[in-house]
Formats: sequence, C-alpha cells, structure tokens
Amino acid sequence: MRQMFNEQVQKQQALETELKFYRSLMVPDDSVDGIGIHALELSHGMLPDQFKLRLILTQLQKRKQQSKAQAFITLVGIEQGEAKQIDLGELVDNKFEFDFKYFQVADSEFNVPEDFNLQRIEVRVKVKARRGVKGGETFATFHVPELLQGEKEQRVILEQNSQVKDNPEQ
Repeated sequence: MRQMFNEQVQKQQALETELKFYRSLMVPDDSVDGIGIHALELSHGMLPDQFKLRLILTQLQKRKQQSKAQAFITLVGIEQGEAKQIDLGELVDNKFEFDFKYFQVADSEFNVPEDFNLQRIEVRVKVKARRGVKGGETFATFHVPELLQGEKEQRVILEQNSQVKDNPEQ
C-alpha cells in the first residue's frame, strides 16, 4: 500500500506541474506584453563543472503574430571568496534570440570556471517593440540548489504520459 501511495503522489505531482504550465498560459505570473518565463531547468553534465540548462518561454496572448524576444542569462556565484557574475553568452555561442508562437524551449550546455560556485541564475527577457507590441522586459531569479534538488531527466512539460479527461462518458 505504501508503494501504491507513493506512486499516486508522484502522479499527482506530475499532473500539478502540467496544470501549472497550462494555467500560466491563461493567468501570467511573470510576463511582459504576452511573453512569460515559464520555467528554468538545470542539471549536472558529464563533467564536474558542466551543466545543462533548459529555458521555457510561453506566449500568453491570443495573437497570431510571432513573438520576438531575447533572453539574457546571468550566472551568479562565488569565486575565491568574492561574489561574481558571469554572462552565459560568454560561455556559449547562443544569443538566445527567439521568434516563436505559443512556446519556446531553449537548451544549452555550459562549463563554469573551476573555482566558481554557482548559486543562482538570473533570467531577463526583453521583448522587442514593433507594430502592435509595446515591448518591455521581465525578470526572474532561480536558486541553483532548488533547481538541482531532486534532479531528474530533463523533459518538455508538454510531453504527457497521462491523459486528462474533461468530459467523462455518460
């Protein structure tokens, strides 16, 4: 019974994660003019100072246009007893520029310097102003220990192993 209970709790947590994603499409938390930072996933790579990062952005407005945005990701940590910030753009060849509808998933692998102790990741998304779009910025901070806690295989939330039935058979 204990095993069955644990399985049900895991299924419920997975469904709550999926529900949170779909609710964020309807009721944005951190958004600017139709684009929100849905999530940031982080896991260890093969090497000790290597990480895999996945940024998920969502389009929150009912418009048929492509959304144009650019993400700026800053790694904040401690190196030799002092606080240090590293722009992720310096470590990888990705400019994190997006032109998308509905949602965008950006994956990146990076190595931090050997003495650098990564503490948090700051994400700033800038929406480009253009016809019908005001533009602006949104910002989110993610704490690395929380991201790595219960580290699991990265996956896109839209990939579902379960099915939700809104209208049961009558």
